[in-house]
Amino acid sequence: MFSDTTTRVPRHTPPALNERIRRRTLQRVAHFAVQTDRIGERLRELDREWDIERALEANASTLVVIGVTLGALAPVAPETAAETALRLATW
Repeated sequence: MFSDTTTRVPRHTPPALNERIRRRTLQRVAHFAVQTDRIGERLRELDREWDIERALEANASTLVVIGVTLGALAPVAPETAAETALRLATW
């Protein structure tokens, strides 16, 4: 039912871009194979990036829940969107 997460993005990305990403990844692996003392630093950088991304996703989810809740609790207006637009335009 769900596509494999390791292949979903590459299957929907242009081949030239996939190749560029692959080459850059190989360069980074080669770099850190030589600079092993910097691996810990890079892992900490990645952890911070993940923390920021998770916080943004949580904030977005919270806003969706608040919006849905407020929408469900709001009184139902008897006028249509077109009527509202006309009323505001002539106000």
